[in-house]
Amino acid sequence: MVGDHDEPSGGRVRTIAGEVRPPVSAPKPLHPALAANIWKPGQSGNPKGLSGAYGEAVSLARHAAPAAVRRLIELMHSDDERVALVASNSILDRALGKPRPAPETGENDEIARLSDAELSQRLVAYLVRSGLSLRRAQMIAAGNPSEMRRARSTCSPP
Repeated sequence: MVGDHDEPSGGRVRTIAGEVRPPVSAPKPLHPALAANIWKPGQSGNPKGLSGAYGEAVSLARHAAPAAVRRLIELMHSDDERVALVASNSILDRALGKPRPAPETGENDEIARLSDAELSQRLVAYLVRSGLSLRRAQMIAAGNPSEMRRARSTCSPP
């Protein structure tokens, strides 16, 4: 009867049933590029949850985009002003990006409550941060017109 054993050469092992199997050994380590792509426990293989159909739709839209823009340009010259306006806005949105609304900071309310002296101090601080000397900033805040003109040409926002 043939039993389970390792052959001295480290080769194949013969089992009781006579099958020949390779000896059990530790798994080979993965190549670093492959190991980096193995999902960790609890990690999703599709984190954004987007199907293949979504990628196909995006690809089709990108392919059709030049023709769509050409059509918008044609519509921009329409006799119907509403159509021309919508086409023009669409072109501008795509070329320059949609305008963002200014954030409501409430700063205007705060400035409106400042006294003239407090407002002057803030103006001086801003001008000094912009690179002007304290003396020139104080002259500008005091309302010296010639200093205001010179500051306008040399002052850059902080």
